[in-house]
Amino acid sequence: MSAHFKALETAVSFIETHLQDDITIGDIAAAAAYSLYHFCRIFNQSAHHPPYDYLMRRRLSAAAEQLNQDDTRIIDLAFTYQFGSPESFSRAFRRMFGVLPSQWRQQGTCDPRVLMKPLSHGHLVQRNHSDFQRPTPVRKDEFSVAGLMTVVGQEGETAVSHLQRRFNQYPSHNLVTIRHYPDFWAEQGKPVLAGVLSETAALPFVLQTIPAHTYACFALPAVAEERPFLSDYIYQTWLPQSQYKLAAPFELEQARQLFIPIKPDL
Repeated sequence: MSAHFKALETAVSFIETHLQDDITIGDIAAAAAYSLYHFCRIFNQSAHHPPYDYLMRRRLSAAAEQLNQDDTRIIDLAFTYQFGSPESFSRAFRRMFGVLPSQWRQQGTCDPRVLMKPLSHGHLVQRNHSDFQRPTPVRKDEFSVAGLMTVVGQEGETAVSHLQRRFNQYPSHNLVTIRHYPDFWAEQGKPVLAGVLSETAALPFVLQTIPAHTYACFALPAVAEERPFLSDYIYQTWLPQSQYKLAAPFELEQARQLFIPIKPDL
């Protein structure tokens, strides 16, 4: 599989260099030194995206970032990123992000989890690991967690680890971490609660009750540095391709599993 990875990384690099150029999937396959048929099969199998879908998502993500960085007109962005018209650009943008480009710009911020990142070697390894499994929905009844809370930025997982270690004396299956993602979390940080399953809280603990939800359950990687690749897979690949959408703005971690609250995308 390593030879395929090297070819796919070449393809991804070619895409990144030509996001604003009029290229075809055949051009990308040629850059990877594969036939069109073989390239599409390998890319889809390894990246979990058809190559055209990946190309479109990368273009839309680059355009979305530019919308919040400068005053380029939306019509110019549409043609810059090789959409045939402003209307087709807006339709594709809304399908991916749920809002029109003008609304995205007015918001002035975004949830970085939904922006399609360039696929790296780490992404490919995560998606093709022997232990990789697609999630199945599970139901959790209402429960309460008593613990300690802090606010961390995008690079604040060290603070989360410190909180989690405060509860190492409890059985591991009772340990719970809840990461909240409110509006503007990317700029202001996300509230994180680490604690134990509990019905009553003793000071100085915070008690939080989570209502019943259906969740998509993912196995957490053994190495903490690989967790961002799982997050990218969930929000940029699995969720857009599934029949679900987020039901609440938080993630639940328990017993080496990550639970994402979901509901049908009707």
